[in-house]
Amino acid sequence: MSGANFRKINPELRDTWAKLLARLPNSILVLYPFGPNWGRHPQLETPFFQQMQQALQRHNVDPQRLLLIKTLPNRADVRLALQQADIYLDSFPYSGAASVLDPLRVGLPIVAREGSELRFRQSAALLRELGLPDLIAQSDDHYLDLAVQLAQNPQWRQAKQQQLQTAMAQTPPFLDSRAFSQKIGQLLQDLVQGDRPPSNDDHPSSQAFINRTIGCCNIYYIDPTEQPIIEELRQLRRQLVDHWLSLPSDQLPLAYNSEIGKAFKAILKSNLQREPLTPEEQQYRQQLTEQGAGLKQPQALNALMGAMLYYPADEMKVRDAQTRLPDWLYPDYAAVFETEPTSDPDPIPAPPTPQPPIMGTTAPPESISSALLQNLQEVLNQYQADPSNPDIILKLRNLRHQLILTLASQPLERIAVEYQGELGRVYKQLLRSGFQKQPLADIEVQTRDKLSEAWKNRHHQEVNAMMGLFLYFPPGTMKIQDPSRLPDWLYGDYQAVFEAALPADGVPKPVSSEQFPPPQATATPTVPLPDYPVASANFLNRLLGTVNLYQIDPNDATVISELQQIRRQFVDHWLTLPQGELERIYYEDLGRGYRILLTSGFQKQSLTPEEQAYRQELTQKGAGLTEPQSLNALMGAMLYYPTDQLRVQDAATRLPAWLLPDYEAVFEGKVQQQPSVQPPSPEFGQQVATLIERLQANPQDGAALLLLRQARQQLCQYWLSLPAEQLSAAYAGPMGDVQRRLMTCGLRGLARTAAEQSLFEQLRGELSQGMNRPKSLQCFLAAMLLCPSDQLRLSSAHGLLPSWLIGDYERVFLVKG
Repeated sequence: MSGANFRKINPELRDTWAKLLARLPNSILVLYPFGPNWGRHPQLETPFFQQMQQALQRHNVDPQRLLLIKTLPNRADVRLALQQADIYLDSFPYSGAASVLDPLRVGLPIVAREGSELRFRQSAALLRELGLPDLIAQSDDHYLDLAVQLAQNPQWRQAKQQQLQTAMAQTPPFLDSRAFSQKIGQLLQDLVQGDRPPSNDDHPSSQAFINRTIGCCNIYYIDPTEQPIIEELRQLRRQLVDHWLSLPSDQLPLAYNSEIGKAFKAILKSNLQREPLTPEEQQYRQQLTEQGAGLKQPQALNALMGAMLYYPADEMKVRDAQTRLPDWLYPDYAAVFETEPTSDPDPIPAPPTPQPPIMGTTAPPESISSALLQNLQEVLNQYQADPSNPDIILKLRNLRHQLILTLASQPLERIAVEYQGELGRVYKQLLRSGFQKQPLADIEVQTRDKLSEAWKNRHHQEVNAMMGLFLYFPPGTMKIQDPSRLPDWLYGDYQAVFEAALPADGVPKPVSSEQFPPPQATATPTVPLPDYPVASANFLNRLLGTVNLYQIDPNDATVISELQQIRRQFVDHWLTLPQGELERIYYEDLGRGYRILLTSGFQKQSLTPEEQAYRQELTQKGAGLTEPQSLNALMGAMLYYPTDQLRVQDAATRLPAWLLPDYEAVFEGKVQQQPSVQPPSPEFGQQVATLIERLQANPQDGAALLLLRQARQQLCQYWLSLPAEQLSAAYAGPMGDVQRRLMTCGLRGLARTAAEQSLFEQLRGELSQGMNRPKSLQCFLAAMLLCPSDQLRLSSAHGLLPSWLIGDYERVFLVKG
């Protein structure tokens, strides 16, 4: 078990834990990475869990052996959970400190990995003070061996547990605040009275300095808002540049390709340059710029390299860089500062620099491998027959990656020819297979980043890049701003797959800013939109696709301009709707389009003077909510106000129930409304019955439908949370009655939302492995709430289901008419 913060569980640590499970076949790994004191991150829980599962799959470990505990209410619950474990695994290289106290307090042996920096040594220091240095590993392999030894030797594990309990009962030094205060006071006094000798660890050439710099860059990449890390990086950057200026010019290549060069590259590629400079830093950067200008002065290259650590990517350009910069420096300079084409200010332009291949490939083969296409065809067929098989998924993932690399290596002319044959047939089958819905592995995320940058920067292989990107995005979640960039032979497939329909849940799938770093914005003229009616599928598809592009790159001026036009047209149309029809419309496609705009974050963009005047008109018309169409106007204004600039007084009583949850979620930061009571309380059953009655009386009651869906989701989670031995008693009580009501109210016949589909896929994956697994019956109960009658058939139900469930199953899923 481990309670390490999810930010500390990096890819290397995930792989280490996967190797450990592979060596211990009868073990499971339990994580509670979202601690009660670390804030809520619900949007990160599922991606984190998927990354962990992918790591296990890479090492042939059943993902079912991973259990994720969401945020526990308090420390008492954390310790109660820890008492069920045998071993606590500390994270590395960033070790635990406060989080390690909980396993120590319950006497749980800890496996710690000691590093060379303070952040890497905290848990090891605690174990040393407890007299348990034999639980401290000095390498990754030692960490694995130590954990295996603890797991396979219960006598030694029990001895360590008793030793730990005895030491903790005697109040170890790290828990004795009085003694600690006396020691730290004496230390401070000694420092004040005497001169501290300089430490070799402070010198930029020391391994400690290099490790600290790279570690801080890693943390900054994970969370670029952590101010202490930013301040520490400022100091490290200044120390590194000062040292760089002291090097003789002939030593620069050697230094750049040594350990200290790693620290330089870490800062160069960290995007720290986008942080605002202090006045002192601005002056220092100016000195470096003047010294490096022209690359003619002594130490000019040193100064230029120092300036590279202070300039954002769009504020520094070296003319004729490929010929004027040394070969050992140019590739990193180009990767950071030449991501966009630049113009030469001289009257005679320099010849353009050839662009490297998008995936770093070299000379292409004569043709695309027929063996690759044949293997891909076979595995695709297997995937269509069994889309939940992890072995098939892994094979298809690898083959897709090979195909994308192959496409990136080929001349477009050759691809165009072969697309009319076997390549096109297999590619189209993969494009329409739905495999894009599978979570991406780390290397696939990196590949997608490179392809995206190639398309954004209009690389000469941009079409090759987009063909690869098509294979990563689920249908309906991607829109190309300028389709004319696609050749005719590819456009038809793009249009059929990505512009065919609005998703059922109406919510685009955003791509995080960590995955696609935004390029610098450029001025782009406004492009008029096609004259589609606002309520048409074409307009809504364009709205969806443009919002998706905005979430990928919120700095793209063309996207911003188009979204401004879409928003204005949408609100103009919204004002024409009868106010009495708004509730019904809100739950149809047009309402989904509204919610897409509302939750897009586009309101934070600066308004033009015309938009400011329009927003003011909407605000005045919506004020008081008493005039005709005032609710329409208020809803229009909600699409123009940032989240911190709009408040409706007494919103809970003045806004309609169908609008209130979205208003509260966007402008008051509240979680979407949930049913007021939850299973297994008796009130939950009464609430479900009331909602069903409301929906039967008025099938257009969207608010009742929304709450009923939420109640069904909660009941699914209730069944999944119960131990198998409690299912019979629970089903015989009020929750069994609720189950029967929900199965027969008609809800199963409606299209599933995105959240429901995600749960359904998880249940299907579990049930596809048979009914003899530990959680199979719980999954089956949940599946009965989500599946239409023709999607849940057992060939021998009497032999697989308990007697208390078989009657309801046959009545609902087997009896027709």
